[in-house]
Amino acid sequence: MTGAAPRTTLAVGAAVRRPTLAAVLLAAAGLWPSPALAAEPAAEGSQARARLLELADARRFDPLALAALAADAEPAVRAGTAAVLGLLANPGATPLVAQLARDRDAGVRAAVAAAAGRLVETLPAGAHERESLGGELQRLLQDPAPEVRSAAAWGAGRAAHPGCDLWLLKRLGWEKDPVVRTAILQELWRFPGGLWIRRAIGQVTNRDRGVRFAAVSSLARSGRTEAAVGLRLGCRDADPLVRMAAMEGARRLPPPALWPELLVGVGDADLRVRIAAMEGLASALERGGGRALPADVVAKVGRAVADADPTAVQARVVAVRLAGAARCCEAQLKEIVASGEPWVAGEALVALACAGEPGSDATARAWFASAELPRRIAAVRALAQTAKGQPALLAALADPAAEVRLAAVEALHDGAGAAVTPAIAQRLADEDPFVRAAAVEALAGRKAAPPEPELLRLLAGERGAAAPDAAVALIGALGKGKGLSDGTRAVLEGLTGSPDPVVARAAWQALATHGVPRPLPEVKTGEDPAFYRDVVRWASSPRWLEVVTVRGTMQIALDTSSAPLACFRLAALADKKFFEGLTFHRVEPDFVVQGGDPRGDGWGGPGFVMRDELALAPFAAGAVGIALSGPDTGGSQLFVTLTPRPHLLGRYPHVGTVVVGFDVATRLRAGDRILRARAGEGPLPRHVPVWYGVLDPARLDREIPGWHEEAAAYRPQEKWLHMLRSAKLRYGLAVAMGTWCPDSREQIPRLEAVLAALGKASPFDAPRLVGVDRSKAADPALYPFGPVELVPTIVVMAGGAEVGRIVETPKSGRIEEDLVRILAPVEGWEVPVG
Repeated sequence: MTGAAPRTTLAVGAAVRRPTLAAVLLAAAGLWPSPALAAEPAAEGSQARARLLELADARRFDPLALAALAADAEPAVRAGTAAVLGLLANPGATPLVAQLARDRDAGVRAAVAAAAGRLVETLPAGAHERESLGGELQRLLQDPAPEVRSAAAWGAGRAAHPGCDLWLLKRLGWEKDPVVRTAILQELWRFPGGLWIRRAIGQVTNRDRGVRFAAVSSLARSGRTEAAVGLRLGCRDADPLVRMAAMEGARRLPPPALWPELLVGVGDADLRVRIAAMEGLASALERGGGRALPADVVAKVGRAVADADPTAVQARVVAVRLAGAARCCEAQLKEIVASGEPWVAGEALVALACAGEPGSDATARAWFASAELPRRIAAVRALAQTAKGQPALLAALADPAAEVRLAAVEALHDGAGAAVTPAIAQRLADEDPFVRAAAVEALAGRKAAPPEPELLRLLAGERGAAAPDAAVALIGALGKGKGLSDGTRAVLEGLTGSPDPVVARAAWQALATHGVPRPLPEVKTGEDPAFYRDVVRWASSPRWLEVVTVRGTMQIALDTSSAPLACFRLAALADKKFFEGLTFHRVEPDFVVQGGDPRGDGWGGPGFVMRDELALAPFAAGAVGIALSGPDTGGSQLFVTLTPRPHLLGRYPHVGTVVVGFDVATRLRAGDRILRARAGEGPLPRHVPVWYGVLDPARLDREIPGWHEEAAAYRPQEKWLHMLRSAKLRYGLAVAMGTWCPDSREQIPRLEAVLAALGKASPFDAPRLVGVDRSKAADPALYPFGPVELVPTIVVMAGGAEVGRIVETPKSGRIEEDLVRILAPVEGWEVPVG
């Protein structure tokens, strides 16, 4: 049976093992068989790792198995055991954690520090185990190994145990290792008191960049007015990431706090800083304060709004949002809306609505009447900003498309008016479970949740629903009260046995919040021990995931050591072509891009959920994680961090790192499609970058795989070269091509070979090579020959006018022959047919 604990036996003649400290403590707690104090034989190697995966995946607290694994000879197994103990939310794990906290291996002690923090967070406030675990954390903060002290700092931040902030500040005063100082500083913002603020400000001028970044990040996330002193210093730091983090703090401070620094930041040399500055200014303007942008800043914003560079599109969208908040650049915003590009144009429409532009309401209504879902959803967002948009939003709640209804519920979340709450309440009976969930959350946010009997009735109706989201939202609403009635408690206790692990966990959490202790619900995974052994074998080799998008290809080195099960399941989805045709539905400049949702709105998944595999793997720029809506809710949605994000550390599954193609993530647009995804083993496949704009032939020859070889191998036919040399006119060549495209990488080197063979007698000027991505959108200023349907497209011009073109591949099979046939009518040549 899946997950069943093996029967404990003692072979005749076997040596009787001396009971461990953990065995004695577990026996005293009634969790160990007594009086024999027997334990499972210690598992070996991959067998032990597979057992750990099985226990973690089932969320099963098996004291016999875990004690045996904690005594394993291999440090990696003992560290894995500690990590699993931290995920099981069981106070019975405390003695084993205490045993492992004294392990001789620093890696094990580091895993214990993180596990202790997780356990403290999940235990009831009055549980005596909290004090014991807190003591272990305090002791591990003094450990001689820096990696243990760093993990203990994270554990203290996770635990938020009374006194943890004082422990961290005391350690900070003694700590010499900059990595540990960084670990301490980046957790301080989690504590409610302000005692740490002054200490963090003192670290903003530290010589170590990591220390400064951590200090500024904590100050920025604190939202405390007194942090502004340190953030102003951070805004002037030599390192752009420190400046970026400091300016992000403006969104949590009163609007005037960093206004002068943000104005300067709009002109920063680093794009990431400019994005943070513009977002800070937009936030300040939206929250009021009577300020306006100076003329020179308006000019800079206008240039960013007009910047059609596809590599800077995310900054452009931020500039568009700022223009709406600042009520400037209206003419440029209207041009963007008219362009129809889904993401940028949609953001421009919302910006015009925010600015109160008189025609925005009519434009939004026209977009809402469109057959294109992205335009309709953008229209909903715009209508939420217009003075007369509410009736249309209320009507949108009954739209045939669930995605539109969902967007309308979210747009009306804070809407005023007597009609809003009843209209949202009607969506509690929506046929779509995600709309129902959003309605529950919106009503709870408006302090208009249905009374308890109605919530219980609705919850009973969710039994057997296609998705657990509405049930989870209803459980959350029931758990928000000051106490639980006997009826609600009984229902929640029953739901901890739900076959849906997300519902069971939500019910368990609601009970725990009200001090009702229960074991974490076990999960029926449906997998046998052989499955986990297969995963261990699979994860022992280097694994990668390649994601091809319209903007280029990202190659991800999978982190099978931190999240083997998640990596295995993601690779299986790729093998089934699950990701093909899905989108990156969420793009947050400077933060993350997120995709892999079959619904395309952030609410969908693959039809199953994964248990969290959490490790202290850093979320640096390019880290890949699994998106969550709560504990153990991960599925197919992946995100890529665009800049370092220490607040995600240990709180989301880290499944990999973009090792090639990170630039693709920085130019993705909301709605961009995943064309294909594939998983593999061993070395990464050959990667071809995507380049934009006017391309340098020498660089193509030098850096694009196979380019030089193709040009060198091609042999133009002399009879066609002879005719081209006889041309009397001069001709221009404009080429739209994709470095990613095999036809471009074949035909354009051949074109270069033809031109080289013609030599000084060539009738052609040097070609202008214009790079495009898979969207094939070319800058009209560089390629003024209409839409590009296929690449390469080679346009031949005489006197600036087009005389012919070669599309994708030559009709004749040879570039030089097609060129002759294009020039023949102009030159008066007679060319044989065929």
